[in-house]
Amino acid sequence: MTRTAADELVARLNGNYNQRTQAAFRGVMRADTPEQDRADRIAELANEFGLQPAPPPQPLPAINVDDVHLVCWLAVSSADGSSGPFFGSLFGTEQGTLV
Repeated sequence: MTRTAADELVARLNGNYNQRTQAAFRGVMRADTPEQDRADRIAELANEFGLQPAPPPQPLPAINVDDVHLVCWLAVSSADGSSGPFFGSLFGTEQGTLV
């Protein structure tokens, strides 16, 4: 199996398949056979089931400013409520009171 064929097989196997399909591949993987034989059997099963690579997902539209409706922030202060000189000036408060 060439590198290109292996990559194409991996693309075909990277899908969300039903239980029956998964069980068939699981049986091959659990078989006590050489790795090359298992790889060949997996390729045969992929052909038998007609597996195809999943189509690429549709890109999401670009986000603009009007799409953002919530902005959160959190300020941490000491237990006694005093915010100190740095936090008070940073958040526009003085001793826990809005300025």
